[in-house]
Amino acid sequence: MISRKLPCPVVLPEKVQPVLLAAVQTRATHLITGDLQHFNAYRGKSIQGVLICTPRDYFRARHRSI
Repeated sequence: MISRKLPCPVVLPEKVQPVLLAAVQTRATHLITGDLQHFNAYRGKSIQGVLICTPRDYFRARHRSI
């Protein structure tokens, strides 16, 4: 098995990079996370089509759109 490390599009600790990379690879629209220690700098921003948000952000936006 060949291990291929994909480049992470933003600066994140190596241990949390797979979370963002999985969201990007699966073409998720949102990455909903409570991990503000690592993702707060990207909160509300779209990274390769994936919007980073907290659960609260997500549900507030959904509530406004109804």
